Formats: sequence, C-alpha cells, structure tokens
Amino acid sequence: MKQVNTRSEVQSPLSRRSLVLRAGGGGALAGLATLLAACGGAAGGTGGSGDAIAQGRSTREVTLRWSTWGDGANLFNQVAVPNGIKLLAQKFPKIKIEPEPQLTGWAEKNQTEWIAGTGPDLSGHCCQHGPVWARQGLLYNMEPGLKRDVPTRIREDFVDWLLKLFHSPEAGQFALPMYTGTIALYYNKDAFQKRGVAFPDGTWDWNKYREAATKLTRAGENIYGRRLITSYDRTMQRLHANGAGWVDPKDDTKPVFDSPKALEALRYEHEAGHKDKSAIREGVADLFPAGAGKNIYQAFADGTYAMMEEGSWILARMTQENNIPGNVQWDVAPIPRGPGGRVSLATNDGWSIWKGSKATDEAWELMKFLIGDEWNEIASRDGGQQSGRKSYQDRWEKLIKEANPKLATTNLTPFKEGITKNEARPIELFRKHMEATKIVNDTLITASLRDGKQSPDAAAREAADLVRALHK
Repeated sequence: MKQVNTRSEVQSPLSRRSLVLRAGGGGALAGLATLLAACGGAAGGTGGSGDAIAQGRSTREVTLRWSTWGDGANLFNQVAVPNGIKLLAQKFPKIKIEPEPQLTGWAEKNQTEWIAGTGPDLSGHCCQHGPVWARQGLLYNMEPGLKRDVPTRIREDFVDWLLKLFHSPEAGQFALPMYTGTIALYYNKDAFQKRGVAFPDGTWDWNKYREAATKLTRAGENIYGRRLITSYDRTMQRLHANGAGWVDPKDDTKPVFDSPKALEALRYEHEAGHKDKSAIREGVADLFPAGAGKNIYQAFADGTYAMMEEGSWILARMTQENNIPGNVQWDVAPIPRGPGGRVSLATNDGWSIWKGSKATDEAWELMKFLIGDEWNEIASRDGGQQSGRKSYQDRWEKLIKEANPKLATTNLTPFKEGITKNEARPIELFRKHMEATKIVNDTLITASLRDGKQSPDAAAREAADLVRALHK
C-alpha cells in the first residue's frame, strides 16, 4: 500500500492506497520551487559502470512539473520535497522544479492532462495507477537509461517485486521505486494492560489474533479488539496468508478469489466484524457507531479499537500530538501468521516519467536523483518513507528514529522483515483492473466484509462470475 491519497484503509473516513488526511495547502510549496540542473539524459550520460549514478550534461533551461506524494499537509511535501529541491539546486542551476502535491483527484487529473497533451513531467503513484497508465501508453520507458546510467549495486538493491511490477514487455521499465512501505500490527499497550491481555508477538497466528481481539472487546463500552479490514489490497493480504489470491498468477483475466482457501480467508474477516463483532471500522456511523466521526488515529488513541494493521508510512504521524497524544503508549508487532504463513502487504509506490514530456532527458536526471543515495537519506529522515532498496532498511530505521525521537523504542523490525525476509507481497492486478476492482469492491468487499449483508461465499462467487464475464 500505500500515502495519503489513495490508500483507502488509512484515509477513512475521508476516502484508496487513499490512506491519509486530506488537507489543502499546495500553494506554499509552489513558492519553494528552485532552480535545478538540466543534466540531459540520452545524449549526455557517462554510463553507469561505476559505483555512482551517472550524471548527464544538458544545459537547457526547462521547467519540470513534479507530481509528488501526498497532500500539502504531508511531511513529505512540507519538509522532504523542499530539502530535495534545495540540494539539487546547489548542483544544477538550469532546471526549475514545480512540485505539485497530490490533492484529491490527483490521479484522474494527471491522466486527463496527459491525454490532452500536458501534465506533470514526472509523477509519483501508488496502487494500480502506474501499471494502468503504462497499459494506456502514457509512461516513458526508462530501461535503456537504467542500464546505461545506474550502477549494478543500485539496480540489484531494489526490492524485486517492485521492479517486476513496474515492468512489462510492452511498456518496458515504466516506473522505479519511490519507496515500499510494509504493514505490521500496531497495538495500544494501555488497552492491553487494562484488559490483562498479553502483548502480541511473533508467535501470534490467526487463532491467537482472534482470541485476543475477542478478549479486548467490550461492545457495551464502545471498545473493540481491532480494526476491520475492508479494502482490495488489505483483503489481499488475508488471502495471501491463507495461500490464496485475487488473480490467477498465470492469467490476469481469471479471478481466483472464489477458491476454497480464498473463501476461508474472507470468512475469517467477515466473522470478525459480523459474528464475533470484535472488529469495527472508523468513520462508518451507520454500521459501527463507536467509530463515528473518527479517523484511524483517534480511534486507535482513544481505545475504540486496540489493534490496527497499518503501514510504516504512518509512523511519523503517529508521533504527532494532534494524532496520538503523548500519554498513549503503543508499539508494533509482526502481522499474525496465517495458515499459509506470515504475509505483509507491500505498497507499490513508484516514480514515472510522462511519455509526452518535452523534457524527458531532464526528467530522467530528476528520476536518477530520486533513486539515489542522497534522496534516500532525505526521504527516510524527512518523509519517513521506508526505502525501496533492500540494503537501506537499517539506515531507514536509524534516520526515522533520529527525526522522530518518540519512535526511539518502537519496534520497527516487523516492517523491515517484510523486505529482508521477503514476507511482503504487492498488489495483484486484473487485465481490466479498474472495472474488475469496482465489481469486487461493490459486490464483495462493501456488501459482505464491510456491511455484512451477504455471506462472503455467495458474494465472492457472484463477483468472480462478473469478473470472468468482464474479461470475455
């Protein structure tokens, strides 16, 4: 997952990979735009055979529009982006960078502008957006430049699943990793201690998870064990942990979420919300009144639910007093192991260059900065982003803790092990993904997992039939 803009699980109740607090405020960032270097690309590169990323030599004066990550209230835009631009300005005085925070509707705006012949030269994206745009022929193939300018140590250091997800035979290497957040189990230590329940640890499986959530629940007091999962990517994590999935790995036109193992996983989540009633959602007043008017931080901090499966990308926000008051004690544990193993969700946030850009050489130079060591330092420290490079996990932990002293004793190992132990899995995409996910969301996730109006077995089979018909 997944970023304030589209990770649905975090953004509730504002509503995917929507995950976060929408606020305005992009105007101030525009004023921070600084001059950067035009270091051209295809013609000026010196080759990537050394240990450093090769830098080009173009001297053109151009303006690059950079669609960043998150809205104007996000620390990434408030701190990391200005610091990155300042660093680049010291080296390259020829390119003007205009950062564009990603406000509500940013993905549709990008796509509409690109089709019309304008739009951001370089854009961040999450979820399905990068692969879908690549299928539409909107993104620039960076494969030649990657092989020419980027040393082997960096190319081989990217997490494998992102490079694979961001590549296709038709579009080539259409994106490179921005970061890859993984998901772990946040828990409110105060709620556990109050109920006399042992803290979660690496021994927890689905049975222990369910048992603890039930013990923590006091429905009459509006206190519940955990947060209910109700989104495509988070539910996929459940499916993977039971050896199942959404899409047939050999044929992206075929759904497999109606298989026996998939149905078992769907039942597990459905029963937590509608049978055990130990899991609720924030911000869905008609179904879960205890969470009415609350965002995830408020519901977690006040004990409305004691546990939530969330990503490394919210860690910095967890230290902010207006989100989690300083007197609330919390920590992080590994995702409970499913029958098929321990599986975390891997976000798939990437950077892409628009194929129609009039400055692809200069945009490629900005791209090379965004995958390099200096930017990894900035993004980890100032933005809290968990690096998409395997060797950088310990460095990420050190930097985010230095920048956020409240995290000094927080257990960040579960996030790192999603990468170092290869426990994380990225999103699965159907051939006609936008249409298929609407079917899945409307017919299965909302009607069954969230609303509880239909059994997961019946809802999954109905949705699978519709997805098959869609792809015929």
